[in-house]
Amino acid sequence: EDHWDAFRNLSMPVLVVRGERSTDLPPDIFVRMKSTLPSATYVEIPDAGHWVHFDQPEAFIRVLKQFFLTCGFDSVY
Repeated sequence: EDHWDAFRNLSMPVLVVRGERSTDLPPDIFVRMKSTLPSATYVEIPDAGHWVHFDQPEAFIRVLKQFFLTCGFDSVY
């Protein structure tokens, strides 16, 4: 299905994390997402495939913590 209209209309904070080696989220789609919803936060994790949280767990946790803090959470465990 085509979900670009729904994606474009998201109003909540959005974080898109892509593993640099991911074949499930190709670079061209990642770029299209950035142009479709520029208010989102986009991060590409080096040396990771689609399962970023398995391949680079420390980097993934750092990205999540930073995102949550920018969304107004005072503390992140």
